[in-house]
Amino acid sequence: MANKTVRKHRARGRSNYRSRRGAVAAEPPPELEHPLALRCKACAKLGRYHVGSVLFDPTGDPEREIEDRVTFTGYFRCRACDSPGPWELATSALAGLTALFLGYMTEEDDVPPFVGSMRIFDGRRIRTCAEGVDHIRELIAHDERNAFLWVRLGNLLKRGGEAGGAYEAYTRAVELDETDIEALCQLGEFLVDRGDNEEAALHLHAVLEHARESTELPRELRVQLVREALELLFHINRRTKGAIDVFPQPQLDDVDRPDDEPLVLELREFNLSRESDWDLLCSSIIGERTFHDDSRQQARRRHRDAVAGPAIAERKIARNDPCPCGSGKKFKRCHGRAGKLAERVNA
Repeated sequence: MANKTVRKHRARGRSNYRSRRGAVAAEPPPELEHPLALRCKACAKLGRYHVGSVLFDPTGDPEREIEDRVTFTGYFRCRACDSPGPWELATSALAGLTALFLGYMTEEDDVPPFVGSMRIFDGRRIRTCAEGVDHIRELIAHDERNAFLWVRLGNLLKRGGEAGGAYEAYTRAVELDETDIEALCQLGEFLVDRGDNEEAALHLHAVLEHARESTELPRELRVQLVREALELLFHINRRTKGAIDVFPQPQLDDVDRPDDEPLVLELREFNLSRESDWDLLCSSIIGERTFHDDSRQQARRRHRDAVAGPAIAERKIARNDPCPCGSGKKFKRCHGRAGKLAERVNA
């Protein structure tokens, strides 16, 4: 049954889902292909809805009903009363999900449903994306200028398949904080999909420029956002046949450094077919040191030598030494006597 009713979710999301053995899934859970019959508990109206992916929660009381264990990742609302739920499974939906759950328990399905539940940033558990959206909108109503909340709203709407609402939320986040690299990256992705290469590149270049200062975000997320931005910029570069650069133009005048310290430009080659080089490139962009201290010290030493000029050897000339002017006379009978040359001269 599962082979006929699931398909891979094509939307790119940020959530990690854990399989039965605890490993983080590389792809989002598969979506149900056909709509489920659900009854809205708010108005008792029955309808068929595309619910997205199905998550089962096997924890808790073994006697819990299947209905209490199910989470739907899609965004849908009651067509009659616009409620986000809760929902009651119709007989056909209950039978289908029970079969999926039993297949998971016996590991007979080729594509088993994923295990877990959905929680939003504040730890609140939700059964559908619409529940989480309503909760975040309530928070925004009390703090409308909080860019963080707008990004969280955009992420949830995007995960639920509401691209239009997600784009508006990310746009509002950037209006409030033009350095928010998460919102900038998401907007860049939307603009790439629309074919707006120049505007997409502006947003994605801003991700690379502000990643170093976005220290409030976890390192893993910053690296992930930088890599996503780079991959999209490489795509734009190929699409425009090189007309749009992958990297923004460096602003060397804005580099914060002491006046007497040399500006060191490190040139490196990266083989992006290797994950290690991807890690190195992303790490350098977020501001982690990628070369050894001795390299920097050597650069400073070369700079000091260049400013000071070549090393000068000195010695004291004795009275009976040949005069350094080349006359062949003793120093005391030549320039040493006339006082035209200091006792300490260049050898």
